[in-house]
Amino acid sequence: MAAAGPFALVTSCAAGFPAEELVKRITGRDDLTVGATTSGRVNFYPWTIDNKYYSADIHLCVVPNTFLVTGDIAESVQAFVVYFDSTIESGLDSVSEWLPLTEEWLPEVMILVCNRVSENGVNRQKAQEWCIKHGFELVELSPEELPDEDDDFPESTGVKRIVQALNANVWSNVVMKSDRTQGFGLLSTLAGANCSVGSEENQDTESHPSPDGEESCSGSREDGAGTNSLRIDNAVGELFPCPMDVLEWAGRFPNAHIVCISRNIFIRIKFEVLWLQRKLTTVYPAGGE
Repeated sequence: MAAAGPFALVTSCAAGFPAEELVKRITGRDDLTVGATTSGRVNFYPWTIDNKYYSADIHLCVVPNTFLVTGDIAESVQAFVVYFDSTIESGLDSVSEWLPLTEEWLPEVMILVCNRVSENGVNRQKAQEWCIKHGFELVELSPEELPDEDDDFPESTGVKRIVQALNANVWSNVVMKSDRTQGFGLLSTLAGANCSVGSEENQDTESHPSPDGEESCSGSREDGAGTNSLRIDNAVGELFPCPMDVLEWAGRFPNAHIVCISRNIFIRIKFEVLWLQRKLTTVYPAGGE
């Protein structure tokens, strides 16, 4: 019986590295039988993502090949993780067989995994060029060169980076945490400031009624949802003028930096924005007065 989505589809194109091994490393569990379900040759492994921003119950869906992808699976794929054999020159060929599906799914997270790039097979330049062309992020489980620990913003590597990327995704069943005491405290202050501005605007409107009287009030009720939505968008836009698509792009590539700020900071900003949008929505509810 197939499990309920959302799914992070995990597959391996290397004969000597089963996809279940990657699932074990991601979940930190050696025993994958607890809660696992099977449908044909497809296995589903439950995994709860729980961080300071949100919690989400997903399944790591192991699919051996493209022919086993059903319609139900395709509709629920929100992340794609594929392992390939970098020791052979044709290592990426089998991965390319998945591209028609990923181009249809357009998952937010797409990760190309290998043990480490190889000069005798798929080298770093070839792997990174392939990733850039197809929108993937390259992750080496055992990179030859580790990040400099003295770096102000050290990059995550290996399984830790895969877990980080899956945590950075906004899953369809995400449950945001409203009571946070960590993170950017400045955002809470700014959110309050924007709420105050909204209150002042409302007070100003009440003290200076529109000459149109009832007609104006009626129009206000009809446009309430749109106006409140605009207020939220404007408030978030003022705090974060950098478009979200740029943030998502920055998180896709391990060496991409914008204004010399690391990807880790952008991940935090991404969820601070989501939290702020939720906070402002309670102040300006859709259709509210």
